Amino acid sequence: MKKVSVLGIHLWDVSVRESIRTMGHYFVNHKINVIYFLTTEALLEASANDEMRNYIESMDMTIPMTTDILSAAKVTNRYRIKEVENRQFSKEMLEKLEREQATILLLSETKEQMEELHLKLSSRKRLRIVKSVVMEELTGGFDQAINEINQESPQVLISQLEMPRQEQFIYENRKRVNIKIWIAFPSGFTEKSEESVKQGKLRTLVARTLFKRIVSKYDKNQGEDGNDIKDQEYAGLLYSVERTS
Repeated sequence: MKKVSVLGIHLWDVSVRESIRTMGHYFVNHKINVIYFLTTEALLEASANDEMRNYIESMDMTIPMTTDILSAAKVTNRYRIKEVENRQFSKEMLEKLEREQATILLLSETKEQMEELHLKLSSRKRLRIVKSVVMEELTGGFDQAINEINQESPQVLISQLEMPRQEQFIYENRKRVNIKIWIAFPSGFTEKSEESVKQGKLRTLVARTLFKRIVSKYDKNQGEDGNDIKDQEYAGLLYSVERTS
């Protein structure tokens, strides 16, 4: 386990082996723990938004989705880079859920996303998915979603909601849900249609370019004066780069 910082956001970098061992403790520690899949888009948002920064730093385990995040965190271990490239944690996490025979509730924004999420998990025949909840089908918003979750009382909640709604929902309501582990996938993680894949690749390309430019600016600023770049300066840089990307 190694404490790292990306754009001034404090995180822990943990190997897959240690992460899976920690996940095992989550089933028995009498707390609600959050496993959050971290994207460059979320870090960009957090770099200009203190609330988003707080949301991310409150997560119990953050799983980097790209090696760009490792690079920004100055993590150079080849084994760790390969783990992230291969999305090794995702695979072993699902295997762990199967071994534990954990009951799982799925939560998504739309019916289409839910279908994609089921498709994403369909290769795992021993996953015990007990219920699926779609936000667009609920009239009572997050309060109704919480009631749906607590009525089922699954061991694990897997959510895939839009940013920053998902992060805010977790931050404000994690103590209200009767679960053991909350796994938060980013929106778009399960896109399958040709058009959505194309759009996702374009978003990823833009986000990667933007992320690298902002990290470079941040690191340069730190090197010059030893202080973090101010939030308002970051916001200005973020929006100016967005307009030119």
